[in-house]
Amino acid sequence: MANEIDLILSGRVDVTKNGRRERSTRRKVIAEKLIVRAMRDDHKAIETVLKLEGHAQLQASAGAPDRGQPIMRETTHAEDEAILAAFIARSREAT
Repeated sequence: MANEIDLILSGRVDVTKNGRRERSTRRKVIAEKLIVRAMRDDHKAIETVLKLEGHAQLQASAGAPDRGQPIMRETTHAEDEAILAAFIARSREAT
């Protein structure tokens, strides 16, 4: 099932950005929409973005491929707080 989902998310679609049509993957479109929701203080979206970012960082540090088997582990409260603080700092720098 994971392979089927990966294939669907890798599919390309036409999207309009800033009045221009462009091709993008479904994966990228979903990620961008999720981040927009997070930036609008949607707490569930913020939590999801932070968890995904944490998993991506774990995979990168373990040398895992981008679309390989995800590395899953529970984070501690201190790790969650550090990720959240970094996210807030980056959000403030972007504005």
